[in-house]
Amino acid sequence: AMSLQVQLQSEKRSLTLPEIYELIGWGPFQWRLFIAGGLGFMADSIETGLITFLTDECSKEWPGTPDYQKNLLSTSVFIGELLGCFVWGPVADKIGRTKAFLYCNLVLVIFGVASAAAPSYVWFIVFRFVVGTCVGGLVIPFDLLAESCDGERMLMLTFSIEYFWTLGTLYVNGLAAAVLPTLGWRWLTVLAAVPL
Repeated sequence: AMSLQVQLQSEKRSLTLPEIYELIGWGPFQWRLFIAGGLGFMADSIETGLITFLTDECSKEWPGTPDYQKNLLSTSVFIGELLGCFVWGPVADKIGRTKAFLYCNLVLVIFGVASAAAPSYVWFIVFRFVVGTCVGGLVIPFDLLAESCDGERMLMLTFSIEYFWTLGTLYVNGLAAAVLPTLGWRWLTVLAAVPL
């Protein structure tokens, strides 16, 4: 990197984008972004996997719920995710990506825990919709990461970050196996929100 700096100073020209990436290199900042982006993918996996368990448990909790309303659980989460993608990007542009990511996580945890205390199926759906909206914003660090490393490294990171999805799937399934039979779906929902 130093030889590139010397070369550029002697040539008195502007840096190209690949040259900037070469100067920046890979360091603690990129590692933090990789971990934060990975945890976002993991949270998405946890919330997506949680739907499977909650659908069955909500049928037991609110037995009079018509079948078409039971489908609202997954529908509300995924519509929330779709809308969240459109909401959190502009919010991040306006207030900064770090703040947006922190707010996104805070709201997700609050409504993830609140959904465990939902007094009715309608409130449960509303809370899970908000959770879905926040999940749509969990990829904010991944955008920062993509902007701060070269294309070759980005390709490796794109594949590597998918391991976090697998970890999230393993986590929610293991958690459900341990918690559902003993503590029930409400505690499962709370514990699924905690690592986010």
